[in-house]
Amino acid sequence: MFPLAPASRTTGLFALCLAAMLALAMIRAGGHVMYTLDDPYIHLAVAENLSRGVYGINLEEHSSPSSSAIYPFLLAIGLWAGMGSAAALAWNIIPMAVAVYVFAACVQTHALPGALRGWRGVALALLMLAPLNAVALPLTGMEHALHVMVSALIIAGLIVLAQTGRAPWWLVAAIMVNPLIRFEGLALSGMAALALMYAGSWRVGLLAGAGAVAGVAAFAGFLLWLGLPPLPSSVLMKSALAARATQATPETAGQLLAVIGKTNLSYGKAVLIALAVLCAAALFTRDRAERRKRIIVDGAATGALMGHLAAGDYGWFGRYEVYAVTLGLMALAYVWGPRLRKLAPETAALIVGAALAACSLQYARPVLLTPAAAQNIYDQQRQMGRFATDYFPHPVAVNDLGWVAYRNDAFVLDLWGLGSNEVRRLRQANAFDRAATARAAEERGIVFAMIYDAWFAKGLPDHWRRVAQLRTDAVSAAEPTVAFYLLDPARAGEMAAALARFRATLPKGATLEIDAPQP
Repeated sequence: MFPLAPASRTTGLFALCLAAMLALAMIRAGGHVMYTLDDPYIHLAVAENLSRGVYGINLEEHSSPSSSAIYPFLLAIGLWAGMGSAAALAWNIIPMAVAVYVFAACVQTHALPGALRGWRGVALALLMLAPLNAVALPLTGMEHALHVMVSALIIAGLIVLAQTGRAPWWLVAAIMVNPLIRFEGLALSGMAALALMYAGSWRVGLLAGAGAVAGVAAFAGFLLWLGLPPLPSSVLMKSALAARATQATPETAGQLLAVIGKTNLSYGKAVLIALAVLCAAALFTRDRAERRKRIIVDGAATGALMGHLAAGDYGWFGRYEVYAVTLGLMALAYVWGPRLRKLAPETAALIVGAALAACSLQYARPVLLTPAAAQNIYDQQRQMGRFATDYFPHPVAVNDLGWVAYRNDAFVLDLWGLGSNEVRRLRQANAFDRAATARAAEERGIVFAMIYDAWFAKGLPDHWRRVAQLRTDAVSAAEPTVAFYLLDPARAGEMAAALARFRATLPKGATLEIDAPQP
């Protein structure tokens, strides 16, 4: 099924492009390996506490800030092996390399009549990297590269099933693990399990589907056992659909329909709509044997695309919908490939290249911004983490969780709600006001805060005294200015000395403005 040479060439180009991008990012980040988002450091903070028997960012209480059920446990393996924060890079590079190989092999095998040579072959190989956001996605440090890989393996497995009538073992494994990587993987796993049963593999399909559901149920039970909601706080905070689904009220059904029915057309959503329409259109053929094959592959892909269109997120460094773009293109390459293979190689390559480019335009900006984003995280969140651990190691409140929690044994209060279930509940009830903020900080002995003022429309407690402002760019950071507040007046001298020492060590991209002492 997989042609070795063309797919290997594309994978080799991926390695070269990623190495160049990593080098540029490290140069911008002062020679440090720095991810383009602060989010992976949330996963790393959870991972380092797993070895201490705590699931969450603080040793004193459990929390569920991770967007993936399995990713913190995978990172914990890397931390145990001594890889440090580079564990997230390893869990991104290898899966993305596999995804690139499987994707390129699928397109080459089913949609192109022959391999192109020279610059045309190189250009097409580079275009095959684009829909996977292959160069920028690994440097986010998140679980999305794993999700892309497993989604590609599922579609490739369904193609094997359609062609041979037999399900490869890795198809069943991918179906089971997919929702544990990202919860939206349930749609593709469910459709793939149905495809197995439709193909006559009832027992295998039931086993795979039951395994996928059981994995998610087991994780939900684990969270409930810890006294947490059945879904992670990150999912509940970022997904209105998930938040409504966990509320057992008479209005829940109507609220779910209202959330699903919201329409805000973006380029990424338009791409998925086009892929879903083309996949669905391919199901209509007079050839019964061919229609059966297409239902196995394109039926599953169409269902997964519709699921993301109904409830999925988009963008933010091209990571949310990229798995759906990948699986949709693979399914189209399989079902529309016979027509393309009747064309001249150059003509077929031109059509395929145009389709790849059209599905990739939304990923141009993340690629271009990756080096600057890595520097932005280094200049802002990494420096906040340094201050909280090296200069003023006391309990701290933040609203952008990540580096401040990673490698920090002091209590970190998340005022946004990802790392605090209590704060999340209050925020979603629109009840997290000044009094609630002051109470949450006082109960946990918070000494200082590093926050975005713009995120607190209801204001801050009156006794919080701003002492400094850290200014950086805002590439992947949510805001360019982080305000430092002192909550304990008895530590004013200690804070002033810490800020002075800290300011002298800042990189060029960050400046610290120390406020004049108040009378």
